[in-house]
Amino acid sequence: MISVSSPGGGYLKEAPTKRRIGGGRIHKTAESDEDQRIAIEIREIAGRFKGLVNLRSGIDIPDGLQGKIDVPRYIQGRLQGARGLAIYNIMSRIRSSRAALVEHLLGTEEASKRYGVKGKIKQEDTGNVLGRLEDSAGEIKNSSIMNNLPDWLRDSEKHRDAVKAEMKLYQSILSLVGKMSDRREKEKSLQLSSLMKSHPLILAFDSCLITLEIIKGYIVSKNDCEVVVATGSHPRNRKKVNELFALGSEANGVIALCSDAMSEGLNLQQASTVLLLDMPSVIRIAEQRVGRVDRMDSPHKEIEVWWPVDSDAFSIKTDRKFFRRHKEVKDILGSNIELPEDLVPEEMVDGPSTVEDMVKKLEDIEKKGEAWDGIYDAFQPVRELVDSEKGIVPKEVYNHLKHSKARVLSSISIVKANSAWAFFAIAGVDRGAPKWIYLNSLTSKPLVHLEEVAKTLRRLLTGDIENRKMDQAASSLIDKFLKQILSCEKDLLPRKKQRALEEMYIVINYYRKKATDQKKWEDFKFYDKLLKMVDVSAYELERPDLNSIAEAWLDLTRDVWYQKLIKRRRFKPLRLKDIRQDLRQNPFSVEQLQQAFASIPYAQPLHSRVVSAIVGVPTAGS
Repeated sequence: MISVSSPGGGYLKEAPTKRRIGGGRIHKTAESDEDQRIAIEIREIAGRFKGLVNLRSGIDIPDGLQGKIDVPRYIQGRLQGARGLAIYNIMSRIRSSRAALVEHLLGTEEASKRYGVKGKIKQEDTGNVLGRLEDSAGEIKNSSIMNNLPDWLRDSEKHRDAVKAEMKLYQSILSLVGKMSDRREKEKSLQLSSLMKSHPLILAFDSCLITLEIIKGYIVSKNDCEVVVATGSHPRNRKKVNELFALGSEANGVIALCSDAMSEGLNLQQASTVLLLDMPSVIRIAEQRVGRVDRMDSPHKEIEVWWPVDSDAFSIKTDRKFFRRHKEVKDILGSNIELPEDLVPEEMVDGPSTVEDMVKKLEDIEKKGEAWDGIYDAFQPVRELVDSEKGIVPKEVYNHLKHSKARVLSSISIVKANSAWAFFAIAGVDRGAPKWIYLNSLTSKPLVHLEEVAKTLRRLLTGDIENRKMDQAASSLIDKFLKQILSCEKDLLPRKKQRALEEMYIVINYYRKKATDQKKWEDFKFYDKLLKMVDVSAYELERPDLNSIAEAWLDLTRDVWYQKLIKRRRFKPLRLKDIRQDLRQNPFSVEQLQQAFASIPYAQPLHSRVVSAIVGVPTAGS
């Protein structure tokens, strides 16, 4: 049974089992009565927001909805959404740290100065609600429903007065946060320090980057250990954590403080514990964070997961009423009407409100074998292949191979089939996650979704399966399949990274043509070299890792994308191609591009990284 914390909050520890679902106990990290009082007062002040910082682009009805919706109800939903998001942003950051809230109010640079954070912690300065509000005062946006809007969105002077009033509320919150103690941040650092006594490697996650830097400072001031902050803005630290926490690492006395950029696609299973510094708002994020150490090949019989337990003053659950009310308004508008997705954090409507709710939800998923909102442990389909009841691989066979000391470079199994098919397990690059690929024929596109591949293998390998000897026909077929996966390497990347490579090619090709027109031949050669990096057919042996190239392009263009995002007038998804013209008009310098792509790792071709394969070879006449 899960015990409940005292009002002061704490950490809930899951039972130390290999599977992370289970009851636990509380590690108290009680806030002072004064800090709780201040948090309650901050929440009360935030409750008076109009949400003007989220209405700087005005309110208008999208073209596709003109004449199809109830205008007053639509406006009501937009106003509630803007207000709710403003409240949520305040409370989610004060839960993280005082510095996170100051960053939200005054910007990254000012918060870093106030709390002694040195160096650049992210690619762009974020937050600064007060500055953005002040800049927007008196600016009225044109709207087709202007007459239906409140007067403070129609009249410049009234809008300026409303902005001033809202800024006073934010200033009051800023004053209050300055009176709070650093007890919550210290208690988090103490909890991590205490875990060092029993765990040589520790992972911790928080969504606010500046909080990670603050907690690092407290830990290193009191402990003789290595603390690495790993985020999307620190590729070197990200690589360092990959190395220190990779399976087989002998590192000791290391704490990795990670953003959610580290919660996907990485194998960090040499660590035996994960501590969540903030409460994930959705099951997916919780699963991704814990999934860094909860791997099938974990060297540990037990792993620990520590969940944060906030006091009522800092908890998420008190925000529920607003979000549910917004959902009701949205439902009234009809199922075909969608309010702008970025105005209301939808996960806050029905997601778990406390850590007890979160763990119970995970328990239910585990017991029922179900997905929550269609999302569950990504490796569950793989586990089920070796499950004692549902599996197709005998448990004794799996355990024998798992504990074998023999080094197997590659294993290929040939089975009889009605038609040609192939499954390949391919090693990742630079300790990245491996990939599973299934090809239904010599002309089909690869199937790469783990659940679909596992389901297909179960269908093909259940029943009477006959092995087939390796002969010329089988060898020739394998060679053809290997050439096929080499040609579709880009298709194995996440869709966003595929788009990043496509946009990179378009933009760099534009630069190359411009260099030709201007007869800048050295620049032309450099651009031509960049274009060849994304052309897998240009390399016979080692070639630049496409995943790393895509990440480099996304990092390089992030500032441009962000500036476009905050200036947009309509609430619609901002796609990578939407900044294409900006990159053409304001091209990157050769020096910027050289720096961005200087550290791209090289990897063996995809087909040479195959560690396991099963190939279905048709018999003669099939």
